Amino acid sequence: MRSLAATLALLAPLSAQTTWYVDVHAPAPGLGTQAQPYKSIQYAHNQATTLAGDTLSVAPGVYSETLLLTKGLVVEAPAGPLATLIRPAGTATAVRLEFDTQLRGFSVTRAGNGASPVVRVFEGSLERCIVLGRPTATAVNVEMFASLQHCWVSGGNVGVAVQGVGGGAVLSNTIVWGNATDTDLSGIVDVRYCAGFANGFSGQSTIGSFQGDPLAVSFAAHDFHLTSSSPCIDAGDPAAPLDPDGSRADIGPLPFDASYAPFSVYCTAKTNSQGCLPAIAASGAPSFSSGLPFTITCTNELNNKQGLLFYGFTSNSIPYQGGFLCVKNPVRRTAPFNSGGNAGPDDCSGVYSFDFNALVRSGADPLLEPGREFFAQYWSRDPAASFSTNRSDALRARIQP
Repeated sequence: MRSLAATLALLAPLSAQTTWYVDVHAPAPGLGTQAQPYKSIQYAHNQATTLAGDTLSVAPGVYSETLLLTKGLVVEAPAGPLATLIRPAGTATAVRLEFDTQLRGFSVTRAGNGASPVVRVFEGSLERCIVLGRPTATAVNVEMFASLQHCWVSGGNVGVAVQGVGGGAVLSNTIVWGNATDTDLSGIVDVRYCAGFANGFSGQSTIGSFQGDPLAVSFAAHDFHLTSSSPCIDAGDPAAPLDPDGSRADIGPLPFDASYAPFSVYCTAKTNSQGCLPAIAASGAPSFSSGLPFTITCTNELNNKQGLLFYGFTSNSIPYQGGFLCVKNPVRRTAPFNSGGNAGPDDCSGVYSFDFNALVRSGADPLLEPGREFFAQYWSRDPAASFSTNRSDALRARIQP
């Protein structure tokens, strides 16, 4: 059996020989250069010119492919797990790592249920990854040796399972939380500066680790940013590299960001013909794969009037038709819908409501990917107002995995 020292060797980066580039938005198949990247991660891996120790540098996007990575590569997403998602459509394992392959900076899940683990590790490591399990499957199954560094594992029937016969793992600065059973650690496991583990540590080494809720914004909505009260802040391995703010490393894949909010309101609404100021708001978190709603509402609207939500990818704030245009062209528009409210004369009892996550999941707009920031504003009919229209204030948000 490999010693724990050999297992720890997985933590050391491989010496890269050649960097090959992958971008799901590029024309297929590509050449692997920055100017002409490969379109597929698996295709890049399978090329005869891709050798052990090489790096695959993967651009942001959603990679709908099942990966078998066996060459001892570094497969990294420089933009990080909020912008780079591996999500095959079926029920097979999304990623299998062999021969000390390293996966860095990805979110990994799959669309289908089924019993196969989402990630299987024969030999390899995950770093700064978010693994989203399925209710019927283990999120990360370790079959020989693995290391997980600065990861979050959530949403599985089991979070992390380590085989009892011959299996071993090192978990460091990692959160395992929000699974039906967080861990099945029957193998040799070294748990260092980790958090979560609702069902305990199974008697393994637990240096600097603690049980309990890591207090992220919403693991159910796949928003894994730490809140200001999270016990994971400045609780990582003191020997690990410092966080971007110069403080001790946090536990988990995303260093604490005091400025982060799931969404924010900006710009100025136009007062309507009844003297009311429409107010945009939202509930939930924008997410590509959580299945939960992100509902964008607008209150103080005229009753029984047609309106719609329009959005784009650049903010704006310029005077327009007696109000403000808060989203820069080009914009996309939803189909019109009615504000409802009281029957009878005009008042401000109307409310618009739209589930933006349903639009994201539909695939109708391929630009609505994880990591994409968007800006949205309501437009509505107001026959008695200047230009017979009204515009609300606006909302800014970024799509989570």
